[in-house]
Amino acid sequence: AHDYHLPLFTQSFGSMFGFYFTEQTRITRLSEVKACNLPRFKTFFQQALKKGLYFAPSAFEAGFISSAHGPQEIATTLEIIESCFKTLAHEF
Repeated sequence: AHDYHLPLFTQSFGSMFGFYFTEQTRITRLSEVKACNLPRFKTFFQQALKKGLYFAPSAFEAGFISSAHGPQEIATTLEIIESCFKTLAHEF
């Protein structure tokens, strides 16, 4: 169990994914992305970057996973994300 809650919506198609800090349960339009917590995304991006995790720098862009991402890379990514989420939950 986590001691924080961050409203987060994710979606993917094949190896492409996106995530949005929002209570929305569906995102299909640009206006819906604009309604997300973009400052939180920017803060998340900066925190992750400082820890060596390189996501697309905007909530308007997609991320991609490939065969170069093995179990160790995925585990490290999840650890960094967890750390960033803990910080974000207390900042916003």
